[in-house]
Amino acid sequence: MTVSVQRYLVLQTEPTPYFLGFVRELARCVDGEVDVFFTSENSSQPWNLSLDGYNATVLSPNLLQAAAMLNRAVLDRGYRVVYIAGWGERLMRFALLVCWFHNIPVVVESDTPLPVGLPLWKRIIKRLVYPIMFRIPAMMLPFGTRQAGYFRHYGVENKRITVIQYTVDVEYIMQRCAELGQAGRLATRQRLGFSNDDVVFIFVGRLHECKGIRVLLESFSILSENHSNLRLLLVGDGPERELLQNAMKHNTHITYTGRLDQEGVIEMQHASDVAILPSLFEPYGLVVHESMAARLPVIVSDRVGCIDDLLFDRETGFIVPAGNPAALAQSMCMLLDDTLLREKTGLNGENLISQWTLANSANRVKDVLLECESR
Repeated sequence: MTVSVQRYLVLQTEPTPYFLGFVRELARCVDGEVDVFFTSENSSQPWNLSLDGYNATVLSPNLLQAAAMLNRAVLDRGYRVVYIAGWGERLMRFALLVCWFHNIPVVVESDTPLPVGLPLWKRIIKRLVYPIMFRIPAMMLPFGTRQAGYFRHYGVENKRITVIQYTVDVEYIMQRCAELGQAGRLATRQRLGFSNDDVVFIFVGRLHECKGIRVLLESFSILSENHSNLRLLLVGDGPERELLQNAMKHNTHITYTGRLDQEGVIEMQHASDVAILPSLFEPYGLVVHESMAARLPVIVSDRVGCIDDLLFDRETGFIVPAGNPAALAQSMCMLLDDTLLREKTGLNGENLISQWTLANSANRVKDVLLECESR
């Protein structure tokens, strides 16, 4: 007797370390096979990740060819449920229509919060189109609370919304920090030219205007004049690199590493004292997960999409108004001068984020897939 294999399809924009970790855990917990299609590779940054060990395929850059391949797979593989990461790309919207036409349940993941300052014409179009488009998925899978509010704004009922607590491999980060220990922390700081008494604030991410790089540099300039033990460490690359390099010419307390791989980022976070994400707009902010897993107190702007779930002011971190250098400098100064506050806030954050594991997120999605199958 031939036993039918349950198959699921995941459609994502590009392979990233955190998404491949999620797919690995999902494949472990579902009873069946998980195929993964990526619409591109290294589109946001040069991840250069191997797909060995995954049932993963990068689709053709030609839209028609990619659509044809996706349509054939849906017809031939008999997927029980299709998991789509967003709807921004044309291929994602095509997949929604294909699933609707063939009566295949589809779930849609999203890190999108309600945008700030959206032009009126865009708001009108979204108000007309999204309530119709959002009827197609069987379930919406927002990363967190703020993203769930986005779906509710466009008329999606609560019964079709499940917060999946999307995350990074926090368990691995905590394990690596424990392995590095105090000796590894001191060795990295020595390599970077930091003393044991220096208080290091770290930014990890793309050097882009939307990340609030200018605000961060202005805040740091305000503080560093009167605090000789203050250091700023930036990890990443992007169009604001020249701005950063110019700032470094006038302030020797700024250190720039460029872009690093996952291991390098963990080493830098473990050697630091406070993480900063002063974004002017940040849909979610997975770097907050990484920082909390490294036991760092976090200062974020009120435009960072994960703050409703993870940032409890002065408990797991500090929230400041976006684009406000003075407010950012004030929170930095508070943590700079208070070692016990840094330790307490960092430990609280680590305890909270320890529950946001890849396995827990994958199991939430598995439950949704099974629910959609049974309808």
